[in-house]
Amino acid sequence: MTVYQLLYYFAIYAFLGWILEVAFHGAIVGKVINRGFLNGPFCPIYGVGMIAMIYLLTTVTHTEIQHIHFLIIFNVGSIVCTLIEYFGGWILDQIFHARWWDYRDMPFNINGYVCLIFSLAWGIGCVVAIGFIHPMIIDFVNWIPKQIGWWILGITYFGLTMDMIISVSIMIGLNEKLAQIDKLQKSLRIISDELTERIGGGAMETAQKVSEAGTQARIAGSELKENIVNVKDTAVQFKDNQVAELQQKINSLKETLTSDKFNLTKRLIDAFPSLDSHSYHDTLEDIKSIITSRTKRK
Repeated sequence: MTVYQLLYYFAIYAFLGWILEVAFHGAIVGKVINRGFLNGPFCPIYGVGMIAMIYLLTTVTHTEIQHIHFLIIFNVGSIVCTLIEYFGGWILDQIFHARWWDYRDMPFNINGYVCLIFSLAWGIGCVVAIGFIHPMIIDFVNWIPKQIGWWILGITYFGLTMDMIISVSIMIGLNEKLAQIDKLQKSLRIISDELTERIGGGAMETAQKVSEAGTQARIAGSELKENIVNVKDTAVQFKDNQVAELQQKINSLKETLTSDKFNLTKRLIDAFPSLDSHSYHDTLEDIKSIITSRTKRK
């Protein structure tokens, strides 16, 4: 397999993998969504899996790919694709501190990254791809004049590279916005706690004075009323200033993440409904619920 062939096989299988993901999700959920990490029509993990498969099968068996027994293809495909899916999920987890897919509710899963059902499905998929699709891809790649073929590859991989940069920056931006929302919500809780402490502390202090000086109950009662008025004024001030300002910032950030306008962050969340942030789980779930409720209203 030459570099020229490798580059074409990777791009073609990444594109076919994207079609498979979109079709599978459409059949299961009844909704057509771009299921890739990238914004373009490519799922690189499929390209990696098929390149690894083709290389291993031809190198280990020293046989042309079309002459290899389907049971060997099935077994190797199941193992190789499962390993790639596992380490792919683990690497994404380590880089972005988020779980992109989750099979923990599936039987015979390993840390939620892989499961037996999909491992068997990868094996069957590899048999179909190697036995029926790959020969057509070989003919297609050979049919393209090499001079034109290199230009096509250059344009394709330039687009892929740009898409990868944009997609990574989107995920980094998502984490930053989740962190901002989480920080603002914590600030709101702090203000709420301070308010509670002021109200409770003021009432307890006045009640203690009433208890210790029964003869001055009328004076203390007047002080209690004055204290309550002061606390109410303070609460209104907090609500009108800090609380309102923080809530506005939170709503603005949430709108940025959930807007139906050209929103690549929302597309990423739609593409991976099982996406789970380790640091900002509750905040991300809130964003996902907003997106879901808006979708149902349409």
